[in-house]
Amino acid sequence: MSFNPSKSSIFSGIFPKMFLIYLGISTVILSAPTIFSALDGPVDTVDITGFSKCSSTSRWFRTQFLPFLKEFQQLPRGLIITYHPLSIGSGTNNGSKYATCENGWLECQLNKLQCCSKKYMQNQNPTILLTTVACIQGKDTVDQALQCLAGNSKNLIQKCANNAEGEALLLAEPFPHNDSIALPWIKINGIRSYEATKQFKTVICTLKSVKDTENCLKVKSATKLTKMSLSETKLARDNADDGKDDAGRLQQYKNLTKHEELRRRRTECSVEIRKQKGADLMMKRRNIIDNEDDLDECESENEGTDKGDKLSNQQMSNTNRLSNDEIKQILSANPSEDDMIRCFESLRKSLSKTKNPPIDDVIQSGLINALVQALRVQNDRVQYEAAWALTNIVSGTTSQTMSAVEAGACAPLVELSCHSDGQIAEQALWAVANIAGDSAQLRDYVNECHGVEALMHLMSRIDQFTTSHVRTIAWAFSNMCRHKNPHAPLPVLKVLAKGLAVLVKHSDRQVRQDACWAVSYLTDGPDEQIELARESGVLSTIVSYLDESENLIAPALRTLGNVATGNDSLTQSVIDLGVLDRMVQLMEKTRSTSIMKECCWLISNIIAGTQKQIQAVLDAHLLPILVNILKSGDHKCQFEASWALSNLAQGGTSRQIVAMMEENAVPALCQALNTTHNQDMLNNTLETLYTLMLTVQTSYSHKMDILHDEVEENGGLDALERLQESQSESIYTQAYRIITQFFGDDENDQNDENSRASAAGNAQNQWNF
Repeated sequence: MSFNPSKSSIFSGIFPKMFLIYLGISTVILSAPTIFSALDGPVDTVDITGFSKCSSTSRWFRTQFLPFLKEFQQLPRGLIITYHPLSIGSGTNNGSKYATCENGWLECQLNKLQCCSKKYMQNQNPTILLTTVACIQGKDTVDQALQCLAGNSKNLIQKCANNAEGEALLLAEPFPHNDSIALPWIKINGIRSYEATKQFKTVICTLKSVKDTENCLKVKSATKLTKMSLSETKLARDNADDGKDDAGRLQQYKNLTKHEELRRRRTECSVEIRKQKGADLMMKRRNIIDNEDDLDECESENEGTDKGDKLSNQQMSNTNRLSNDEIKQILSANPSEDDMIRCFESLRKSLSKTKNPPIDDVIQSGLINALVQALRVQNDRVQYEAAWALTNIVSGTTSQTMSAVEAGACAPLVELSCHSDGQIAEQALWAVANIAGDSAQLRDYVNECHGVEALMHLMSRIDQFTTSHVRTIAWAFSNMCRHKNPHAPLPVLKVLAKGLAVLVKHSDRQVRQDACWAVSYLTDGPDEQIELARESGVLSTIVSYLDESENLIAPALRTLGNVATGNDSLTQSVIDLGVLDRMVQLMEKTRSTSIMKECCWLISNIIAGTQKQIQAVLDAHLLPILVNILKSGDHKCQFEASWALSNLAQGGTSRQIVAMMEENAVPALCQALNTTHNQDMLNNTLETLYTLMLTVQTSYSHKMDILHDEVEENGGLDALERLQESQSESIYTQAYRIITQFFGDDENDQNDENSRASAAGNAQNQWNF
């Protein structure tokens, strides 16, 4: 999305001016609308959760949901489908709550349009409502989304989305799970269905309320044929040559997947409820004061900053608080510089309150324009006070930030960030970083205002700045690298990478921490972005962070895990830096669940590489650690460990796969089958167990009886029999496949022996009459 700073309104035709949704309106929490009444016969509920600007959710709507709705123009009365637009949190402004969204302001607007459509179209044909919601999904502008609305409800829906009603409806939408989720998240009769994200119609046609409809008959027949054909897999196994090498075995028995497809990236639609790690993860920061009338305490917020003679404590004397009307009156009467200082200092103090700063009042009064004009007044004190006030305005909601940007604040703030006075420069950069942290669109607009050039200019003078100033620079770098929808342009990231190579080596821990998070954002993308980090030389420094405190370990692991998601060459670079040897020490000493989870994720991405890279993991003695985590770790860590073992099963040689048996992985796999309810983890575990048993049967047949006994003794066979009753098609299929291929032979052999004995006896009887 591009911005044109030459226009009087830089967002004309791009962002509709719908920013007053938060102003002066109290929030009323409304219950989710009920769109069905009591029904006779079976009832099935389908709950779908997603982000309106999530690419994978939009792709699912386009390829799965819309074709389904087109075919089922009239849904069966017992099938209740509800879509839940998701926000990721909330904030409070002047006592009113507002939603925050993963992909910025536009996503919140589209989410609210979908929520309001649910309320005001609930009495219409459910197919029409769902088609409208699907039409809104993924739109690039609010105007495009409004074209999806029609009829008498259009005005009601638009009005609802623009005020507190829409805000309340969005906030009332339930989060579907207390753990990480991948969107779209689909629950059928209260149980998550991974298969529904892949074959929605097929899964829906297994439900009692739908299965006998005409549209589902063909799907039902096809499903039966698939289940009947599972026993045929034994024929392929019996026909395999004993002399096949590993490549031949893989082609015969395994679902070959490219290494790149095995690696799991943290996509823009992956959501996790977690506590933030403090200021290092904050996109926006406010410059506040606890005691509004205590200037000394106020100034201590910029700790270590040399304010210089021009902005000395004596000059920044206390002033009586002025109302907004008094400020407007003074500024409208040809004010002197002293008058301006008095007005803007009073305004700044109001906006620096810890609780409920009157940001909306300042915007509505029109004083935001005066603040922007003050940035160009040739008086250091006026510029500083205005920059500070604007910093706190753009630390607010997206609409409040947009108000400042529309008033023209960005360009002069970027210019002031290079001011010769360190205090003014730091305060202006603080405001610029807040703007860039709001969204990908505003980040790119900061770049259009030459924000990156300003940062690199500051880097050329970094030795001259206070520690506080350098911390602000590092945090600004992190916000310029942040956001993925879309990523920052590659040439911009290439320039930023050069500055980060310097910041990661700074002596201050907070600077290194913010710089490392910036590198993690930089590497959270395609291989071209990851390559920038490798070329800049930052990775060797970041690896050394693994020996530091957890505040540095966390972004270091995230960065190295991102690099490991890249191509085989990038993955090898992580190994060559000695990361695997450090992993053993780190995983043995850490008590942090989040650190352990990140370690498992990093290792799983390395295992998804070549067989040589898998061997490097085994040589580092990390496999027994992964097995132990799967057996007794935190459930989030167990999930990541299941991915690591699944990747090993899919990409390893026969010798590498059998190493799992030697490291006592079978009891852990069986325990996971008996205890976990996570369908993705169950699928991983079943795939791993199947491939392990197949490998032993093919290449290490003398160990097959031992493996059989281990599975049975650890409750694996009982779990497999129970999982054949799973509502999940893939779980049923995999459990059925393991039992028929590996636990049906004894019974079949006994039946064959009995048959032969019976036939012999009959033949003998024929000659003894």
